[in-house]
Amino acid sequence: SVQFRDPLFTAERNRALEIAEKIISSGMKFEWGCETHVNCLDEDLIDKLYESGMRSVNLGIESEDADILKNASRASAPKKREIEIIDYCHKKGINVAAFYIFGLPEDTKESILKTISYAKKLNTLVAQFFIFTPFPGTPYYDKMKENIFEKDFEKFDAFTPVFSHEKLSSEDLERLKEKAFVSYYFRTKYFLKNFKKIIL
Repeated sequence: SVQFRDPLFTAERNRALEIAEKIISSGMKFEWGCETHVNCLDEDLIDKLYESGMRSVNLGIESEDADILKNASRASAPKKREIEIIDYCHKKGINVAAFYIFGLPEDTKESILKTISYAKKLNTLVAQFFIFTPFPGTPYYDKMKENIFEKDFEKFDAFTPVFSHEKLSSEDLERLKEKAFVSYYFRTKYFLKNFKKIIL
Protein backbone atom coordinates (compact mmCIF):
# COMPACT_ATOMS: atom_id res chain seq x y z
CA SER A 1 0.00 0.00 0.00
CA VAL A 2 1.02 3.62 -0.48
CA GLN A 3 0.39 6.78 1.53
CA PHE A 4 0.56 10.08 -0.35
CA ARG A 5 1.93 12.60 2.17
CA ASP A 6 0.83 15.72 0.32
CA PRO A 7 -1.11 17.58 3.09
CA LEU A 8 -3.83 18.56 0.58
CA PHE A 9 -3.71 15.79 -1.98
CA THR A 10 -7.00 16.75 -3.65
CA ALA A 11 -6.61 20.55 -3.52
CA GLU A 12 -5.85 20.43 -7.25
CA ARG A 13 -8.85 18.35 -8.25
CA ASN A 14 -7.75 17.75 -11.84
CA ARG A 15 -4.32 16.55 -10.72
CA ALA A 16 -5.91 14.10 -8.26
CA LEU A 17 -8.22 12.81 -11.00
CA GLU A 18 -5.29 12.44 -13.39
CA ILE A 19 -3.32 10.40 -10.83
CA ALA A 20 -6.35 8.18 -10.25
CA GLU A 21 -6.94 7.70 -13.97
CA LYS A 22 -3.31 6.77 -14.58
CA ILE A 23 -3.34 4.23 -11.75
CA ILE A 24 -6.50 2.68 -13.23
CA SER A 25 -5.20 2.63 -16.80
CA SER A 26 -1.89 1.12 -15.70
CA GLY A 27 -3.67 -1.96 -14.41
CA MET A 28 -1.83 -1.74 -11.08
CA LYS A 29 -3.85 -3.04 -8.14
CA PHE A 30 -2.88 -1.60 -4.78
CA GLU A 31 -4.50 0.24 -1.90
CA TRP A 32 -3.51 3.79 -1.03
CA GLY A 33 -4.38 6.66 1.26
CA CYS A 34 -4.01 10.42 1.33
CA GLU A 35 -4.45 13.54 3.41
CA THR A 36 -6.82 16.35 2.43
CA HIS A 37 -9.66 18.58 3.61
CA VAL A 38 -13.41 18.15 3.33
CA ASN A 39 -13.56 21.32 1.21
CA CYS A 40 -11.40 19.53 -1.36
CA LEU A 41 -13.63 16.47 -1.74
CA ASP A 42 -16.89 15.65 -3.49
CA GLU A 43 -18.74 12.42 -4.17
CA ASP A 44 -17.68 12.09 -7.83
CA LEU A 45 -14.04 12.62 -6.93
CA ILE A 46 -14.27 10.10 -4.09
CA ASP A 47 -15.77 7.55 -6.50
CA LYS A 48 -12.83 7.89 -8.91
CA LEU A 49 -10.24 7.81 -6.12
CA TYR A 50 -11.89 4.71 -4.68
CA GLU A 51 -11.86 3.04 -8.11
CA SER A 52 -8.12 3.62 -8.29
CA GLY A 53 -7.53 2.06 -4.87
CA MET A 54 -8.01 4.73 -2.20
CA ARG A 55 -9.06 3.00 1.01
CA SER A 56 -8.11 5.57 3.63
CA VAL A 57 -8.20 9.34 4.00
CA ASN A 58 -6.96 11.70 6.71
CA LEU A 59 -9.14 14.77 7.26
CA GLY A 60 -8.49 17.87 9.35
CA ILE A 61 -11.73 18.63 11.20
CA GLU A 62 -10.00 20.48 14.05
CA SER A 63 -12.99 21.96 15.92
CA GLU A 64 -16.75 21.79 16.16
CA ASP A 65 -16.90 25.59 16.39
CA ALA A 66 -16.71 27.30 12.98
CA ASP A 67 -16.15 30.75 14.52
CA ILE A 68 -13.15 29.53 16.52
CA LEU A 69 -11.65 28.09 13.34
CA LYS A 70 -12.35 31.26 11.36
CA ASN A 71 -10.76 33.51 13.98
CA ALA A 72 -7.71 31.23 14.06
CA SER A 73 -7.42 31.42 10.25
CA ARG A 74 -8.10 27.68 9.96
CA ALA A 75 -10.00 26.16 7.04
CA SER A 76 -13.55 25.21 7.94
CA ALA A 77 -16.29 23.29 6.18
CA PRO A 78 -20.02 23.38 6.99
CA LYS A 79 -20.74 20.67 9.56
CA LYS A 80 -23.52 19.26 7.39
CA ARG A 81 -21.02 18.81 4.57
CA GLU A 82 -18.42 17.22 6.85
CA ILE A 83 -21.00 14.67 7.98
CA GLU A 84 -22.10 13.97 4.38
CA ILE A 85 -18.55 13.45 3.08
CA ILE A 86 -17.47 11.25 5.98
CA ASP A 87 -20.67 9.18 5.79
CA TYR A 88 -20.10 8.76 2.05
CA CYS A 89 -16.55 7.55 2.65
CA HIS A 90 -17.79 5.08 5.25
CA LYS A 91 -20.41 3.73 2.84
CA LYS A 92 -17.74 3.25 0.18
CA GLY A 93 -15.56 1.32 2.62
CA ILE A 94 -12.95 4.08 3.00
CA ASN A 95 -11.39 4.36 6.46
CA VAL A 96 -11.35 7.91 7.77
CA ALA A 97 -8.90 9.40 10.26
CA ALA A 98 -10.12 12.72 11.64
CA PHE A 99 -7.76 15.22 13.27
CA TYR A 100 -8.82 17.65 16.02
CA ILE A 101 -7.00 20.51 17.74
CA PHE A 102 -7.52 21.60 21.35
CA GLY A 103 -6.37 24.95 22.68
CA LEU A 104 -6.95 27.19 19.68
CA PRO A 105 -6.76 30.85 20.82
CA GLU A 106 -10.50 31.22 21.49
CA ASP A 107 -11.10 27.68 22.77
CA THR A 108 -12.80 27.13 26.11
CA LYS A 109 -13.46 23.98 28.09
CA GLU A 110 -17.01 24.01 26.73
CA SER A 111 -15.93 24.36 23.10
CA ILE A 112 -13.47 21.48 23.45
CA LEU A 113 -16.11 19.26 25.07
CA LYS A 114 -18.39 20.04 22.10
CA THR A 115 -15.57 19.05 19.73
CA ILE A 116 -15.17 15.73 21.58
CA SER A 117 -18.91 15.08 21.25
CA TYR A 118 -18.78 15.99 17.56
CA ALA A 119 -15.88 13.58 17.02
CA LYS A 120 -18.00 10.81 18.52
CA LYS A 121 -20.87 11.73 16.21
CA LEU A 122 -18.61 11.39 13.16
CA ASN A 123 -17.38 8.07 14.63
CA THR A 124 -14.39 7.62 12.32
CA LEU A 125 -12.02 4.68 12.59
CA VAL A 126 -9.28 6.99 13.87
CA ALA A 127 -9.66 10.20 15.86
CA GLN A 128 -6.45 12.03 16.71
CA PHE A 129 -6.54 14.81 19.28
CA PHE A 130 -3.73 17.37 19.20
CA ILE A 131 -2.88 20.36 21.35
CA PHE A 132 -2.51 23.58 19.38
CA THR A 133 1.21 24.27 18.93
CA PRO A 134 2.72 27.47 17.46
CA PHE A 135 5.68 25.85 15.73
CA PRO A 136 8.90 27.86 15.40
CA GLY A 137 9.16 29.47 11.99
CA THR A 138 5.41 29.93 11.57
CA PRO A 139 3.45 33.20 11.77
CA TYR A 140 1.66 31.92 14.90
CA TYR A 141 4.98 31.44 16.69
CA ASP A 142 5.86 35.09 16.13
CA LYS A 143 2.34 36.20 17.04
CA MET A 144 2.29 34.25 20.32
CA LYS A 145 5.95 34.54 21.24
CA GLU A 146 5.28 36.50 24.44
CA ASN A 147 2.99 33.73 25.73
CA ILE A 148 5.27 30.81 24.90
CA PHE A 149 6.87 29.47 28.07
CA GLU A 150 8.52 26.30 26.71
CA LYS A 151 12.15 26.67 25.65
CA ASP A 152 12.76 23.03 24.71
CA PHE A 153 11.79 22.70 21.04
CA GLU A 154 11.57 18.91 21.39
CA LYS A 155 8.36 19.50 23.37
CA PHE A 156 6.75 21.27 20.42
CA ASP A 157 5.16 17.93 19.51
CA ALA A 158 1.44 18.85 19.20
CA PHE A 159 0.70 16.88 22.38
CA THR A 160 2.33 19.11 25.00
CA PRO A 161 1.17 22.60 26.03
CA VAL A 162 3.92 25.10 25.24
CA PHE A 163 2.21 28.47 25.72
CA SER A 164 -0.03 30.20 28.26
CA HIS A 165 -3.60 30.02 27.01
CA GLU A 166 -5.94 32.85 27.99
CA LYS A 167 -8.82 30.58 29.02
CA LEU A 168 -7.26 27.16 29.67
CA SER A 169 -4.40 26.04 31.88
CA SER A 170 -1.85 23.48 30.71
CA GLU A 171 -3.45 21.03 33.14
CA ASP A 172 -6.87 21.69 31.60
CA LEU A 173 -5.56 20.89 28.12
CA GLU A 174 -3.82 17.72 29.29
CA ARG A 175 -6.97 16.51 31.06
CA LEU A 176 -9.20 17.28 28.08
CA LYS A 177 -6.82 15.50 25.71
CA GLU A 178 -6.84 12.44 27.98
CA LYS A 179 -10.63 12.57 28.26
CA ALA A 180 -10.95 12.77 24.49
CA PHE A 181 -8.85 9.68 23.79
CA VAL A 182 -10.35 7.54 26.55
CA SER A 183 -13.99 8.52 26.01
CA TYR A 184 -13.69 8.20 22.22
CA TYR A 185 -12.15 4.75 21.94
CA PHE A 186 -13.87 3.11 24.91
CA ARG A 187 -17.38 3.37 23.50
CA THR A 188 -19.81 0.63 22.57
CA LYS A 189 -20.77 2.49 19.37
CA TYR A 190 -17.14 2.69 18.29
CA PHE A 191 -16.41 -0.93 19.15
CA LEU A 192 -19.47 -2.29 17.33
CA LYS A 193 -18.76 -0.30 14.18
CA ASN A 194 -15.04 -1.09 14.00
CA PHE A 195 -14.77 -4.51 15.69
CA LYS A 196 -13.66 -6.40 12.57
CA LYS A 197 -11.14 -3.72 11.58
CA ILE A 198 -9.65 -3.64 15.07
CA ILE A 199 -9.38 -7.43 15.38
CA LEU A 200 -8.03 -7.95 11.86
